[in-house]
Amino acid sequence: MGKKMNKKEKDEFRKMLASKKESIIRKLSETIAESKEMESNVAQDLVDKAETSYTKEFLLSLTDTERRQLLLIDEALKRLEHGEFGVCQLCRKEVG
Repeated sequence: MGKKMNKKEKDEFRKMLASKKESIIRKLSETIAESKEMESNVAQDLVDKAETSYTKEFLLSLTDTERRQLLLIDEALKRLEHGEFGVCQLCRKEVG
């Protein structure tokens, strides 16, 4: 499988992944709040409606990407706990 990480290395990666996860969750929360705010604001004309629709769609696409990132971070945390972090999932060789 790859070289075994020491506790310090595991802790550093765990901290980095947790920080990234918190950042994404915070950004997702802000995006959802912005989307709800847009829904509550009534667009005045067709151009405003089109712009609001585009912006809302863009924000929602960001959340899909961020959700995927959260899943990948959770998978990385699980691999870290099982001693598989830093090992290619396809060929099982050590990365780096």
